[in-house]
Formats: sequence, C-alpha cells, structure tokens
Amino acid sequence: MTTTDYQPAGSNDPQSGVHQPGPAAGQVPTPPATSDAPYQPPAGVYAPPIGGYAPPTGAYAPPTGAYAPPTGAYAPPAGSNQPPAGAYQPPMPPVAYRAKRSTAAMIVGAIIVVSGLLTAISGGVLLALFGSGNVLSSGSHVVSTPTTALVADMGTITDTNGFEYVTGTPTLNLTVDSFGGAPVFVGVARAEDVARYLSGAAIERIDDFNLSPFHLNTVVRDGAQSIGTPAEQNFWVATAQSATGADLDWAIQNGHYQLVIMNADGTANVHTTASVGVSLPNSSGLWILVIGIGVAFIVVGGGVMAIGAGRPAKN
Repeated sequence: MTTTDYQPAGSNDPQSGVHQPGPAAGQVPTPPATSDAPYQPPAGVYAPPIGGYAPPTGAYAPPTGAYAPPTGAYAPPAGSNQPPAGAYQPPMPPVAYRAKRSTAAMIVGAIIVVSGLLTAISGGVLLALFGSGNVLSSGSHVVSTPTTALVADMGTITDTNGFEYVTGTPTLNLTVDSFGGAPVFVGVARAEDVARYLSGAAIERIDDFNLSPFHLNTVVRDGAQSIGTPAEQNFWVATAQSATGADLDWAIQNGHYQLVIMNADGTANVHTTASVGVSLPNSSGLWILVIGIGVAFIVVGGGVMAIGAGRPAKN
C-alpha cells in the first residue's frame, strides 16, 4: 500500500522546488495527488546524520607509562614534634620480675635476729631482777654456824671504775638479824687481814651458794672457839653491829675482799637470818637501753632476711 502525505495547496514542494500558492478565499483545499515517492522533509529542517552512530576509531589507549609517585621521600613537618629517626622500632615487652632467694642474706639476717632477741631478753630479765629499787637481792635465809665465824670470799674484784657514770656506784647490801639472842657483827675487809685475824679460830668458809633453792656449800676448819671481839679491829673497810639487825652497805672496790659474820663478842655458835644483794642505783635506764638495742637488731635482721627471701630479679 502506498501512502501519500497530504500537501495543502500553495505549500512548498520540496521535490519541485516551486512555490505553489495556497487556495483562494472560499475554496476548499485540494488534497495532493497520490504518489509512490517517499516522504521528503522540507528543505532547511534538521536533518539527522546519515548512517548510525560511529564511535571513535580504535580501542581505548590508557596513558603511556607506569604511575610515577612524587619525587623524593616523605619529609615530616619541621619543628620539635619529629618522629624517631631511622626504621620503626617496636616497643620493648614489659620486664617480668621473679623472686630470687639469697641464702647468705637470710643466714646473716637470722644471726642478727637471734642476737637481738637474746639481747632484748637479757635486758628484760635484768630489769625484772633489779626491779624498781635497782637492787638484786637473794632474800632472807637462815645462816648459822657452830664455829666462831662464817667467812665468804668475794674473790678479786677489778674494773669497777667508770661504772658510776653508767649505773651508779655498785653497792653490796647485807642485812643480818640475830635470832639467838646475842648481838651480831658483820664486816668486810681485805682477805689477808681477815686471814690474820682468824688464823687460829674455828671457822666455816663458804665456797659456793645457790639462790634457787637457797643453799650454801661450806667447809669447816677446826680451831679456837673464842677470839677477840671483831669491832675492836681496825682493818675493816665496812662494818655493822646490832642486837637485833645489822645493815651493811659497802661501795664495791677493786681488790680481794672477804665478808665475815660473827657474834659481836667473838664467841662460837652464830645464828642469824641474812639477806645479801647488789644495788645499781641508775641501772633501769641501762636495761631499757639494752632492750631497745635488742629490738633494733631484730628489726634490722628481719629486714635483711626479707631482702634475702624475696629480692626481685629480672626474668
């Protein structure tokens, strides 16, 4: 079937190129004659390109050459905040510590602790024995002899000078009470003077004694049962005499001395109760100081042992 486009009279014929005038007023337009020719758009109207879309000739060509990074290494900003120079170093792992025992330190610490403990105990014992009165006493006990005198050798005393600055003057305290009715005499003298005075008399010599329980170890020597009265002798360094109780206090001195208990008339059969003691007037402070030194030793020794038992060492 052939389709003929309608062309009004007087329209421009693109084929003929002749301008045909349109119908006059009052006339009916005459439809164009049919024709087998294809439709041709009017000249001067948009004409699409002849043929289909033609892409650019050839395949896609990427930029020539590999990627070139900026020339030169990275330069950090100038200033105090600069990264560490050189290659990156990872942080060191944390240091682990373990306990390392030191046998030598523990032994030394134990020795110090034991020494301090013994020192503190000694100070405490002495403080308890001397008490608030600073007197170490045997207590009262029966002392008697069938002879004329009871003699106790105190041995040779040395190095007493200087004690008075630390403990006060050491003093011998002796209290003797008569229970036989006769006045009693007690005196201290040098050993050679006592030996000369009692050379021919019957005496009982004390060789040793125990305080708990109280006991005297004695040796009896036979001789005369009566000698001159002791108070008439002038060699005594300290004496006391009484019908009821004699109290003697003697500041201890260097030398060899003996203690003598007799009846005041020099006769035999001496019956008394006696108490002997030693006083150190200023000793309380000394014993407290000894305890303090012992405690300090214990603390120091304990610290040395703790260091030796758990001294940290790098793992």
